[in-house]
Amino acid sequence: MFRNLRAEMVRRNVKQEQIAKVAKMHKCTLSRKLSGKVPFTINEAIAIGSFLKCTDLIKLFKKF
Repeated sequence: MFRNLRAEMVRRNVKQEQIAKVAKMHKCTLSRKLSGKVPFTINEAIAIGSFLKCTDLIKLFKKF
């Protein structure tokens, strides 16, 4: 799930712990969200997109 988000994290050398901190969640929660078990909130998506400097949230959070 969320291949584009994971790819952007790799491109920018960002770890899950950093994304969890930015989105104000525990890294286990982020792991469940990245696997598609729990949905991201719009505020989490905006925070993550802003941190990664990505303006196309639809593309970044597209599920595959």
